[in-house]
Amino acid sequence: MKKILPILLYAAAFTSANAAEVKVAAVTFVSQSNQQESNIAAIVRDANVAAKHGAKLIVFPEEASNALAEPDSIPGKLTAALTTVAQQYHVYIVSGLQEKDQKTGLMYNSAI
Repeated sequence: MKKILPILLYAAAFTSANAAEVKVAAVTFVSQSNQQESNIAAIVRDANVAAKHGAKLIVFPEEASNALAEPDSIPGKLTAALTTVAQQYHVYIVSGLQEKDQKTGLMYNSAI
């Protein structure tokens, strides 16, 4: 135990000394069934607002873009829309979606 303790303390000191604050936006969002285009537009709008307020990590709930009605693919409509915002503001965005694998037709509750 004596050999492990100094290593753990050093790791903790190193981590806290080099840590940076990151502003995170957890977005409350209720998607509308059969309204994928308007859901994506609202997600993009909210991501822009969060980024303009300094968020570097923006997180949306599962199935934010399609509410079980319209599956998307990866890459797809949502990834294209969020890529634009992420590149513009240099932020990271996480969002859930119902994904349909184009090769197998299987559905997945995914996150990008």
